[in-house]
Amino acid sequence: MKLKSTLTLLSIAIALSTSTAWAQVNPESFGLYNEALTFSQTQFNGSARIQGIGGAQVALGGDISSALSNPAGLGFYNRSEFSLTPSLNFFRSDAKYDGDNNTSILSESENFNFNQLGVVINRTREESEDGFRGGSFAITLSRTNSFKNEFTYDGFSKGSSIVDFFLEQADGVQVNLLENDGAIFDSGTELLSLAYNSFLINPIDGTNDQYETFVGVEPRQRETVKVSGAQYQWNISGGANYKDQLYFGGGLGIATLNYKMRTIYNETEFIFDGQPDDFINGITLEEETDIDGIGVNATFGLIFRPVDVISLGLSYVTPTWYEINDDTFSDLSVSYNNVDFNGEILNDFNLNGRLFASNYSLRTPSKLNFGVAYFFGKNGFLTGDIEMVDYSGANLGSDDFSPTADNQTIRGLYRRAVNFRVGSEYRIDNFRLRAGYAYWSDPIENSTVDGTKQNINVGFGYRNKKFFADVAVINAFGDQSYSPYFLGDGSEPEIALDNKSTNVAVTVGFNF
Repeated sequence: MKLKSTLTLLSIAIALSTSTAWAQVNPESFGLYNEALTFSQTQFNGSARIQGIGGAQVALGGDISSALSNPAGLGFYNRSEFSLTPSLNFFRSDAKYDGDNNTSILSESENFNFNQLGVVINRTREESEDGFRGGSFAITLSRTNSFKNEFTYDGFSKGSSIVDFFLEQADGVQVNLLENDGAIFDSGTELLSLAYNSFLINPIDGTNDQYETFVGVEPRQRETVKVSGAQYQWNISGGANYKDQLYFGGGLGIATLNYKMRTIYNETEFIFDGQPDDFINGITLEEETDIDGIGVNATFGLIFRPVDVISLGLSYVTPTWYEINDDTFSDLSVSYNNVDFNGEILNDFNLNGRLFASNYSLRTPSKLNFGVAYFFGKNGFLTGDIEMVDYSGANLGSDDFSPTADNQTIRGLYRRAVNFRVGSEYRIDNFRLRAGYAYWSDPIENSTVDGTKQNINVGFGYRNKKFFADVAVINAFGDQSYSPYFLGDGSEPEIALDNKSTNVAVTVGFNF
């Protein structure tokens, strides 16, 4: 199973959230440590009201988003509610290739989705001797992560080709494993088999596990990457009110994920010994990765109001235990210029790889959230959250293969992160004005690229006794690093991604 890492690193690699601290990567890893981080970086999105204040909500109540972030907030309700939150997202990614001739390409896309929908059923009690004043039960569906991204880069290599990657990975692999009727099949072996059967790598005379190539280096490299999918979570939650001072609650979460990645990678205009390589016209590698999974978690929370103007919140989200299916395949096309190779004339090869399916489990890290809110009477409030999550606590398991090397990489590559969110709301009669900021720290230990993410949000809303509507505009930005393959000497191309997105969310709700 060692070679599964070759395809994983090519097709899911850089799940567009990590930087290149590869010295801490166990070389025996299958590459699933990338997925462990990608699927662990979920967020409390929620209603447009909460998004307008930067997502800071742990110490607040009376919003349907509490079902996901801190169920204790459901204890603030004194009536029932139904709401839904559609949103429209606009994405921009500027990809800059780091080769000798830098090229920057701007890609833009958009998509429509639902951030949240749900219902809250309230049961308020009159004041009683036991101090309990009722509570609420909620069923919600929330979008907790978006994988949407699309970018293209184009430039001349600084001294490597994907063929060099094939050579490194094939070193020590028996020829019979790379032939069409090879006895052992996994996704990495399949990819190398495509390279072998298209004559990109060939056995060195007198050996059956050492390889060479007649293809030149320093080609022009171009790739288009399209990523789609999201994580959602159903929550069944409840919260209660004790003397309007202590609120507590809990909930069960059923999480789903769907991740799709499509890449088309091209190499052309090869150079050999400083001259154009007339032997080969081009290489095209097309890959698809489809991942889906389902998991379960739980959330518990408290909110305490020592005085009317201050509330303190605490919530704990258990790890999510996922069962995941991963389907991957590759197609390789190589065009030669009527090359005579050992008596065989090489022209065009169009090889289709076989589908490789794997199944494994993922335990994401738990999350601990603290919040505080200060209320300016009926004029509004100021609130803030701190989130603590140790990404090195993620863990992989499988009955099909041993993920020990990936788990070792997770322990060494990732670290404990402290994220924070702040927001405010100002009230003018039935109208609301909001602003917020969110910051996610870099999850990579000793990162060489700034992996932080930031959101700057604004919003407004209108409320009366039976109806409310809120709008939020979320501006997100952050830098990322991407490489299509990795080499032992670090000569692989590195693409710097400047990502920006604008999300417009609208919540419409009814009280009953």
